[in-house]
Amino acid sequence: MRKFKIESEYIPKGDQPEAIAALVEGLKNGRKGQVLLGATGTGKTFTMAHVIQALQRPTLVLAPISGLKSGMCAWSTGVGTATMMMSASANNAPSLVYSA
Repeated sequence: MRKFKIESEYIPKGDQPEAIAALVEGLKNGRKGQVLLGATGTGKTFTMAHVIQALQRPTLVLAPISGLKSGMCAWSTGVGTATMMMSASANNAPSLVYSA
């Protein structure tokens, strides 16, 4: 199976590298619940894409907001990974990325 690889001209900046490292470490250590907080436009989706890339695990992305789905699809297009996107109800429940 081909690896998930982000194709973007952008690189993680600011707090993103630390957040990526902490989330990856938590998942590798078996932590079941982690929270990534940030205001609109701070790069949470991009950060999670980097977590997925670092772990190379099958991942289910639940995204109630169309922009999140399109961003993740754009980053994963052409890399041979199966990505499943599901929309939550109209109540805008928080997005969830689950990596098994």
